[in-house]
Amino acid sequence: MCAVIDPNAVARARRALGRQLAKYRRAAGLNQHQLAPHTHYGRSTIANVEVGRQNVPRRFWERADATLGAGGSLVSQYDELTSLVQQQRREIAEASANYPVASNEQVIPVPTRRDVFGYLGAGLTSAGLQQIAARWPAGLPRVVHALEATRHAELRDSATLENLSTLIDHYKRTFRSTPPAGLYGEILGVRLHAGSLINSAVKAKSGPELMVAAGWLSNLLALVTHDLDDRAASLVWCADAERCAGEARHPELAGWAAQTRVLMSFYGGQAKDAVAHAQRGQRHAPLGTVAHAKLLTQEMRAWALLGNADKVGATRRRADEAIARLPGDAPTRGAFSISLTDDPPYTATSLLLLGLYQDAAEAARRVIAAFYGLAGEGRGAHPSGFACTYLVLALAQAGLGKLDEAYAAGSLALDAPRRVRPAPDDGSFS
Repeated sequence: MCAVIDPNAVARARRALGRQLAKYRRAAGLNQHQLAPHTHYGRSTIANVEVGRQNVPRRFWERADATLGAGGSLVSQYDELTSLVQQQRREIAEASANYPVASNEQVIPVPTRRDVFGYLGAGLTSAGLQQIAARWPAGLPRVVHALEATRHAELRDSATLENLSTLIDHYKRTFRSTPPAGLYGEILGVRLHAGSLINSAVKAKSGPELMVAAGWLSNLLALVTHDLDDRAASLVWCADAERCAGEARHPELAGWAAQTRVLMSFYGGQAKDAVAHAQRGQRHAPLGTVAHAKLLTQEMRAWALLGNADKVGATRRRADEAIARLPGDAPTRGAFSISLTDDPPYTATSLLLLGLYQDAAEAARRVIAAFYGLAGEGRGAHPSGFACTYLVLALAQAGLGKLDEAYAAGSLALDAPRRVRPAPDDGSFS
């Protein structure tokens, strides 16, 4: 069997296609604002597509090709990209048939937990994990078994940090596709391992880097315990992430901790507290970071819960500006990411909360077109976002008195694959 396509190959092809779009646009003497109406998308979509940060359907490329006089070049390159993606999916499916994963894991083009632990090998040591195991006499998660089994390996600064970073990146990227109850023990075990390393001799050389790793793990644990509806534990982990951020002088860590506090306040009906936490987090996380932009979108949604349309509009504009300042490699999937469509995340939800049903329905449709496809082909990859977006659309249609359309959208939400998180916040839904 041939090797699975490198996921980076797809990203490179998407960026190359975006560069072609920009080249043809400039050759036609158009700026992004001028091209946007011809594609039936907004300027922000054009900007995101040109740097490879957003997927758009074939119809977009047909319109852009015709408008810019590309002679079919853009459509042809898009079809090649689509073929590459489809081939990758087929090869991943073949690989999963030969190497089945547990029922709670999703086969996606990033390493599975089994793969990650295979990569770590003897490099992920477990100084002090015998004491951890003694505190947990039964039900040890597999990650602690792996750390304990490798605890006698030589402790090397660079290898330790690299392996921790690999594991943390894995959890960041797969967080929203894994049930929180099973995830908690794994991340806790790694967090305790990181704590034991901080207290070891490695601290003298790698203390700040280890503190950053511990901070990301604490932020993940804050999200997991929030999903498990354990507010007290989530608050403790938020405070720990903020402590790590302060000691490591890593302000974005504190920004993400503030975001978890926003979620707790928003879903608890405490909209004023949610606004306050979002604004505090923005002061920590600098402009140009994903955390700052995401906190602005959270603030927008909290103002909508308070019914303040003026504040929603002003915050939405600031969020647009913050998103435009993000680097080209800003993460768009995972625990600490932001989705990129014509509108900032939570726009449809905010419009719905304000009673602007027509605008909310249109914004929800834009999210559906960008993430899930009009035929719903993306529902399996992001079931929570799919269900919630169609729920927003159903509520907006009901508000407009279009009960048949509301029923159809609500039925699609209910027919989505099993939702793995009780309060989804993957950024991909409206």
